[in-house]
Amino acid sequence: MSFVNVAPQQLSAAAADVAGIGSAVSTASRAAAGPTLGLLAAGADEVSVGIAALFTDHAQQYDVVLREFLDGLQGGFGRTLDTAAKAYASAEAASAAALAQVWGATAGPTAVLSGAYEAAAAAAKAGEGPVGVVQAVIGAESDALLVQPAHTLSQAWITSPLGQVVDPVINAPFEAAIGRDLIGNGAPGVAGVNGGAGEAGGLLFGDGGTGAAATATTVAGRGGDAGLIGTGGAGGAGLAGSSAATMAGGAGGRGGSLLGDGGAGAPGAASFDPNVAGGAGGAGGDAGKIGDGGRGGDGGHGATGTAGDATHLEGGRGSDGGAGGKGGNAGDYGHGGAGGTGGQGGQGGTGSAGLTPGDKGFQGGLGGSGGVGGAGGEGGLIKGNGGAGGAGGIGGTGGIGGDGSRGDTPLGPFNVDGHSGGDGGRGGLGGNGGHGGVGGGHTAGNGFHDGTTGAGGVGGVGGTGGVGGTGGDGLHTALGRQGNGGAGGHGGSGNQGGYGGLSGDESSRAAQGATGNDGNGGNGGKGANGNAALGANRNGGNGGVGGTGFIGGNGGNGGGGVAGGAGGNGGNGAAGVSAGGAGGAGGAGGEGNGANDVDGGTGGNGGAGGHGASTGGTGGNGGAGGNGNGGTAGSGGKGGDGGTASNDGVGGDGGSGGRGGDGNTRYTPRGNVGGHGGNGGAGGAAGTGGHGGSGGDGGNGGINANGAAGGAGGNGGAGGGSTLLANGHGGAGGAGGNGGIGGENASNRGATGGAGGAGGIGGAGSLSINGGGYGGLGGNGGTGGAGGAGANETYGGSGGSGGAAGNGGVGGLNGVGGNGGVGGHGGTGANGQFNGGNGGRGGVGGTGGAGTTAGNGGHGGTGGTGGDGQTAAGVGGSGGTGGNGGSSNTADGVAGKGGAGGDAGDGGRGAQTGAQGGHGGKGGLGGDNVYGAGGAGGDGGRGGAGGYAGNGGPWSSPGTGGTGGTGGAGGTGVTGGDGGRGGSGGDGGDGAGTFAGNGGNGGLGGAGGLGTDGYGGWGGEGGWGGDAGTTRLSSAVGGSGGNGGHGGTSTLNGQQVVGSDGGPGEGPGPNRSGGEGGSRGRPGGR
Repeated sequence: MSFVNVAPQQLSAAAADVAGIGSAVSTASRAAAGPTLGLLAAGADEVSVGIAALFTDHAQQYDVVLREFLDGLQGGFGRTLDTAAKAYASAEAASAAALAQVWGATAGPTAVLSGAYEAAAAAAKAGEGPVGVVQAVIGAESDALLVQPAHTLSQAWITSPLGQVVDPVINAPFEAAIGRDLIGNGAPGVAGVNGGAGEAGGLLFGDGGTGAAATATTVAGRGGDAGLIGTGGAGGAGLAGSSAATMAGGAGGRGGSLLGDGGAGAPGAASFDPNVAGGAGGAGGDAGKIGDGGRGGDGGHGATGTAGDATHLEGGRGSDGGAGGKGGNAGDYGHGGAGGTGGQGGQGGTGSAGLTPGDKGFQGGLGGSGGVGGAGGEGGLIKGNGGAGGAGGIGGTGGIGGDGSRGDTPLGPFNVDGHSGGDGGRGGLGGNGGHGGVGGGHTAGNGFHDGTTGAGGVGGVGGTGGVGGTGGDGLHTALGRQGNGGAGGHGGSGNQGGYGGLSGDESSRAAQGATGNDGNGGNGGKGANGNAALGANRNGGNGGVGGTGFIGGNGGNGGGGVAGGAGGNGGNGAAGVSAGGAGGAGGAGGEGNGANDVDGGTGGNGGAGGHGASTGGTGGNGGAGGNGNGGTAGSGGKGGDGGTASNDGVGGDGGSGGRGGDGNTRYTPRGNVGGHGGNGGAGGAAGTGGHGGSGGDGGNGGINANGAAGGAGGNGGAGGGSTLLANGHGGAGGAGGNGGIGGENASNRGATGGAGGAGGIGGAGSLSINGGGYGGLGGNGGTGGAGGAGANETYGGSGGSGGAAGNGGVGGLNGVGGNGGVGGHGGTGANGQFNGGNGGRGGVGGTGGAGTTAGNGGHGGTGGTGGDGQTAAGVGGSGGTGGNGGSSNTADGVAGKGGAGGDAGDGGRGAQTGAQGGHGGKGGLGGDNVYGAGGAGGDGGRGGAGGYAGNGGPWSSPGTGGTGGTGGAGGTGVTGGDGGRGGSGGDGGDGAGTFAGNGGNGGLGGAGGLGTDGYGGWGGEGGWGGDAGTTRLSSAVGGSGGNGGHGGTSTLNGQQVVGSDGGPGEGPGPNRSGGEGGSRGRPGGR
């Protein structure tokens, strides 16, 4: 065979040169055309004329021939050369694209050549000869440098138009002689012919054919082998739902004897028979001299277990997943193929329902085990890494528990309760990971290089426990009692994850696979519905308990009440049983659905959260209370406790209370009270307590009925204490939950917002130098409900009281006591259609913790703002009272400060048609201190602005500003402590109206705190008087300033301390004057 080297650039240059020659000849011909194409006669005689005509004719014929030649040379030959150059350039571009595809799969030529260079340099540095250097280069990048480029180019030829014309001519004598092509890919296998194996590839190059798929009577075929260069064929697919033999996937074919990878094994098919495991994955094909082994096929899924019936009551076991196929072995150079993943185990069967009235449902079946992962293939004999073992299959999910049976039939003399549902089945075991392949070159002599052992496969995840069955419904008769709904079944337990596979080198376990995760516990079953008769309403069933998992399961949902029956309680979350597992969440309470003419039933309580694991896992969250439709909502569940071992566990948050049910439109029933928020869980060792849940919102009233009060917020959990000598701080107490919003009504008074929950107590410090935890924050009071649009007496709801703050934790042996928490803010009073609601009272600050240095008392919460009046001369609501400051606490050592009293809330604004503004709230009392200075009293609230008179005529009334609130008294200091400063009085409200209203009076200053062997506190400043109204139609007077507060007194020695002056009146407008200033406060003493 001859070889021709062609440079497309030189062909293009030659075409350009030919064009240039043609152009030059044309130019010369045009220059000679004048003298040659038109010769003049030498004379007038006939001979001269004839000679000139003869030469002119010859010249003209030559010019024609020359032009045709130049056209052919320039237009034909030149274009041919140019076309050939472009064709060769296109062929080069196609070859480059094919090689780029190979390079792209191996991070580009730079990376491949760099890896080869580094391998050669390392071999040369080790003193190996030329053979060792070449072997190192081939072993490092055999697939990228040799196998993939050769395979890509051979397939490009086979599929090209020219190859499809030439190959049959070349293959004909070989087919006649030996029955096999020289060039070409093997045909797919045919079921029942040669075992369904794929046809072999061409002797020179070509891939093996794909194996035939399995049928009901024939197994899946093996992939065909490649020729000298090529990839082995993939195995045939298994048949789902058949026998074990026919569900198995076919093995991959062998790679090319010189260059080529082994074919991939086919995945096993899924089983439909619970007595037969899923099909096994096919083994990967071995490589030739140079190449990687094929990947093993994945195992098929197991079948679902049979459902329980009258003969077999419990659900059947699910079948196991199929095993993953083994990875193919490499040749002299190359890497072993990865093992296939094990199949997932089948789900357990559903348990039978109860057979007779009152029977319990039966347990669900056990989930099938996950299949074993396939082993990795061996690395190259001379150079290469072993293949990774396949991951183990996931364990099957446990079966669903059977439903409990219904209660007695209506014909029975006495009705019985519905029974509980069956327990969910246990999850299946996770499959074991496959063993890694043996590294290449480890048995060779000098000049050969050890390959890396294959990593063991990861163990399969354990199966999830089955869901518990639903409880049976209770029934009734006209005369007999009705039955309670049955409880939901327990969720099934999770199961253990599979073990990781061993690494390929049995002397080392560095690459051993990880053990799989353990399964989750199943969800508890749903409680059944209650039912009603002529007597009292009955309860829905309790939700089932969540299954025990290596991670806790979720609690079940409570059942729904029917015709006034109460919803069931949510199931409890399961406890974690392995390191660090989180407890499951409690289930939600069921709904109580009331009839039109009766009250709804009580919503169920949320289940308790699960406990954390032994090493400090997170406690579960309490479940939410159920909704009462016309009934009373249930309380939120208690958060789970945090773990108690070395790690810092966090208490779970309390569940939110359910929303109160709405009243209906008949017989004017009222809405019901929102449920209380759940209490936060206690923290683990040195952990933080959980936050209390928020109270539920109150229900809305029906026509002419009142809305219900919001539920109280849950208390924050106590912070965890430090261990005995761990030098740890105590955990902080959890924050109290917020109070719920009061319900609205159709045309009557809005409801009161719920009280905020108390903050948790800070945890105690250790016996070392560290301190106690801080007390938790008190919850905020709930917002009052809005009053309806109705009669004049409609009021907005009052804001709820803020929650009390938690006390600081006790300090360690030489530690600092924790500070008391800040009291919760009082809730805002709602705007009424007539009169605004009153603001809520601020929460009390927490007491500081005892210690060598005592903690400070917490600040009192701010009082809520009063609501605005809206229409018909409505009065603004009064501001809430500020919370009292917390006390300090220590028996010896350095005393802490008492907390400051909370500021009072501002009064609400009067209505637009002229009314009195709300009065400012009273400031909170400063915190007392047994051994140190008392806290300052809170400032009084500002009086609300008076309402504006309407535009209806001369009888419109002016609005009077509200009176400022009284400042809070300072706290008492004892045993040498100074009394606290009294709070300032609130400013009086501004007047308003078509006829100007009077300004409100300023509030009184607070009294100073008492001192014992210390200074008495200063009295508070009196509040400023309010501005008068702005109109010129009438005179109005600004409010008087408040009197200053009295100074605090001392029990010893009587030195006088003067209280501050009251504030002057304010009135810089025409036709009005400011009020008089208040008097001085009474002097104090010490």
